[in-house]
Amino acid sequence: MPGAKFYPQSTEGFSLELFNNPPADYRGAPLWSWNNKLNKEQLLYEIDVMKEMGFGGYHIHARAGLDTKYMGDEFMDLVQDCVEDGKERGMLTYLYDEDRWPSGSCGGAVVKANPEFRAKHLLMTKFPYGEAPDTEPPAFTLGSIRMENGKLVGVYSVELDKAGFLKKYTKLADNEVAAAKGDPAVSVWYAYLEYDAPSMFFNGSSYVDTLNKTAIDAFIQSTHEKYYSKVGNEFGKAIKSIFTDEPQFSHKSAFEKADTQEEAFLPWTTDLEDTFKDKYGYSLLQKVPELFWDIRDNASKPRYHYHDHVCERFNEAFVDNISAWCEDHGISLAGHMMHEEDLLTQTEALGEAMRSYRAFPLPGIDMLQDKHEYHTAKQAQSVSHQYNREGVLCEAYGVTDWNYTFQGHKSQGDWLAALGVTMRSHHLTWVSMRGQSKRDFPACIGYQSPWYKEYSLVESHYARLNTALTRGKAVIKIGVIHPIENYWLAYGPWQTSVAERQHRMENFDALIKWLLYGLLDFDYISESLLPDLNDLDKISNKFEVGSMAYDAIIVPSAKNLRKTTYDRLLKFASNGGKVIIMGETPSLVEVTPEPELISKLVAESESIPFNYKALHDSLLPFREVGLEFVNPKDPLCLLYSRYKENILYNMREESDGSRWLFMCNTDKVQQRPNALITLKGTWDLTGLDTLNGGEFDLAYTVDAERNVTEFYHTFHILGSLLLRLIPAKSAKYEAAEIVPRKQISELMLAEPVGFSLEDPNPLLLDRAFHKLPDGTWSETDEEIRRLDNILRNESGIPKHGFSTIQPYCVEDKKTLPSKRVYLRFEFNSEIDVAKSHLATEHHSSPHFSFDSQLQLKFDGEDVEIKEDGFFVDWDIAKVKLPAFKAGHHVIEYSVIFNDFVTLEWLYILGDFGVSLTGKFATIVDLPKTLAIGDYALQGLPFYGGNLIYNIPVADLKIPEGKKHFLRVAEFKGPVVEISLDDKRVGVIAFDPFEIELPESFQNSNILQIKVYGDRENTFGSLHNNNPPYPWCWPGAWSETGDRWTYLYRLGQKGLVNHPQIIGA
Repeated sequence: MPGAKFYPQSTEGFSLELFNNPPADYRGAPLWSWNNKLNKEQLLYEIDVMKEMGFGGYHIHARAGLDTKYMGDEFMDLVQDCVEDGKERGMLTYLYDEDRWPSGSCGGAVVKANPEFRAKHLLMTKFPYGEAPDTEPPAFTLGSIRMENGKLVGVYSVELDKAGFLKKYTKLADNEVAAAKGDPAVSVWYAYLEYDAPSMFFNGSSYVDTLNKTAIDAFIQSTHEKYYSKVGNEFGKAIKSIFTDEPQFSHKSAFEKADTQEEAFLPWTTDLEDTFKDKYGYSLLQKVPELFWDIRDNASKPRYHYHDHVCERFNEAFVDNISAWCEDHGISLAGHMMHEEDLLTQTEALGEAMRSYRAFPLPGIDMLQDKHEYHTAKQAQSVSHQYNREGVLCEAYGVTDWNYTFQGHKSQGDWLAALGVTMRSHHLTWVSMRGQSKRDFPACIGYQSPWYKEYSLVESHYARLNTALTRGKAVIKIGVIHPIENYWLAYGPWQTSVAERQHRMENFDALIKWLLYGLLDFDYISESLLPDLNDLDKISNKFEVGSMAYDAIIVPSAKNLRKTTYDRLLKFASNGGKVIIMGETPSLVEVTPEPELISKLVAESESIPFNYKALHDSLLPFREVGLEFVNPKDPLCLLYSRYKENILYNMREESDGSRWLFMCNTDKVQQRPNALITLKGTWDLTGLDTLNGGEFDLAYTVDAERNVTEFYHTFHILGSLLLRLIPAKSAKYEAAEIVPRKQISELMLAEPVGFSLEDPNPLLLDRAFHKLPDGTWSETDEEIRRLDNILRNESGIPKHGFSTIQPYCVEDKKTLPSKRVYLRFEFNSEIDVAKSHLATEHHSSPHFSFDSQLQLKFDGEDVEIKEDGFFVDWDIAKVKLPAFKAGHHVIEYSVIFNDFVTLEWLYILGDFGVSLTGKFATIVDLPKTLAIGDYALQGLPFYGGNLIYNIPVADLKIPEGKKHFLRVAEFKGPVVEISLDDKRVGVIAFDPFEIELPESFQNSNILQIKVYGDRENTFGSLHNNNPPYPWCWPGAWSETGDRWTYLYRLGQKGLVNHPQIIGA
């Protein structure tokens, strides 16, 4: 598949210089959220920031809040400006194909221009149009709700047995419906082809029909062709790819109960009946009940054909279509699909994820929160291997919240790298934090996070790693037939299918863990892709799938096989290849009982039970990496570490026979000391330092007689290792166990200690009394985000939320319903304050087209609205406040708000402390010193910036030892920086959380430990009463009931245990 080369230097000889200083190609590129009224100066500033952070580029991503017309002249001019500016800085610009997501609608424009291109679904219901009970539609949907805007395509009599299985059914003619309604043994069901619901998420339009190639052609014309016209001269050069995000069809749904009043939905399109009949030779509309109900002890061929056909229609119309356009224009398709993660989700949103990846030069996935979705990564990695792609892309770190640490970034990135990810697309880098944008799935991986200048530590680690892991070809001997098509057969009502569905999901989850944690790497094999990747006539004792050739194939607990799969497995096994039938033996071929065919395959295969031991015993000859934890002096090691369920690896081989091995520890709690690692083959080993650059030596044994190489390694918590393996020239060396550094002495640093802040300390103002112009002041105050909704209800202004129309869609802003609101914030101060600022985002700004006409009074006196710098984000202005005395104070704050102007928290900023008692915060003196422990409890409850501990060391009795190390084992922050007398020593971010101190330490006066902040206690969902909250999305700030509290759920910050100086 021609197009832009993502890693052009990876086909050349390995260069240590390239490893030490990787160029932009090997570096990550965040999703850059364009979410305000765009401004060239601001955009170019952020490109500089991303360069400083170590990124190789950025994905231009239109996002909620965009107030510059999407794909309009100004928008396109700014895209061109960023392409040119990034190119001057040696950075790459990656395009993104949609306003928000999912891809396909061009912000709703495709459907607005041609309503027939709306996404469609089949509604299965007992209620004909006009007779349905009223139901509340969901707030956000991709169309799977009853619309009554379509046409009737079938009426069916359905008879179920007592257990809910389909006994018989008939498609009724018009003159048969009345009689069927009178038959108590059957129920009558109506099938309607409907259009999906319009949504403000698509700017008042609908999602596009992704089963319709003509509709997607229109999407290409509205998006890709416009980009090509504007910046096509850089396609394949400064612009390597265009990112597509979560394309999908209208989601499938299944009944909970078989005998039900519920409604269910399936994706459909206008000519689906015709193309289905052309493909399979019969009418799908005659078989519709089999799509929704299970048949006892029988699999439905029409159901199987439907899922397969819809999946293929989707991929041909969307992914194949767009990829072909990209190929013709010298650019690559990148991005990821919707709901790739398991058998249920991909069945409902895609049909099959792996089939979509065939069209991606760089198959992509999405990894939200801090999940370990090994299936998701392995599916994409497998297709990448088989189609000889250069790597895998991952949208990473989304929904992880402000307090996600550097160790978290490395933890997620490492296991993804072990499963083939070579490009991380970080979620998100915001242009602006104004309004709802600050709640758009934080954290912001950009200048708004105070640690951004240190992020190159993380990014350069992956850039160096990618210079190795994009080379050569994967070393994998094992293939696994993917079970997705067997799950389709079980996609019926939960009542009758839940046991089989759960059985297949549990096996799916168990098998991947047994293989990956058992250090038996493998690839999935898609049955739909196999015929194009494997020539039946050329099968030998190697099972070739595209660029890969496997020695063993596992058929995991399958009921059905395609005939094309069966034929290839049988010939492979007959030629001496190893086919392992694990658990259930297939009984169907093409959803037809074929006992004679199956018996032939079974006779040539090895059948094993579905368990760990049988699997590992069977696969022992194909093991490339072995690992044992053998530290008899460590009782914890003996107790826990015999089970290897924490280490992953990635091995690649170059054309000269040399190899690369990457290993990582996924355990978040425990180190793995003195692990004995055994590699098949005789190798000379060289370590490569991905964090700092350079090579290092290690001791190892080359045993030619056993044909193995062995070495010891201690895996720190979430630690990793990269090795280069060169075929050994000598017979034998001696490995040595790792001897822990001998700790001669240690010194716990004293407290309390002085400190300094890099940001002003904020007093959060998040509750206010309120009134409308004609009203009176409320009797009680209310939290601002809650108050925003209350005032919208009172004034008739629509709620601002996840699915709000984009600002750029409203050409005449004066037509919006607006209302002036008056807020009264009250606070107490125990001290006189000479200088302070109010942080607000309601000032007039070139980045926002709405003038909220802010009026501000402090203790009854008008305050001039004059911007005096910004707080955290360019769009949060600092306004000078008058000096004030100790006592009670009132800020009167009035703005005009509307659909797009939201009420937000305010902050008083200054050189003071804040005392927090319950929900009441008071300004107090800033403490002079801090004790070791959570600094949020010591006058800094809402502080989110960097804090420096200034620790005197001139009079310390230095511990004995030739070398000295500083250990900062327990801190709450993303990373810490160590300095001596203002001279930087380095940073500590990863286990074992130590740094070697220079000899000058013994002559130093002040040890400075800077704990970087993370903004959690400033902008986080502080009233969310669900800690730890795993899904950091906009709704986290607006919970209700027991999930909400007026108290503050603050995160711990700073040094929470004593640093130690260690002599060794």
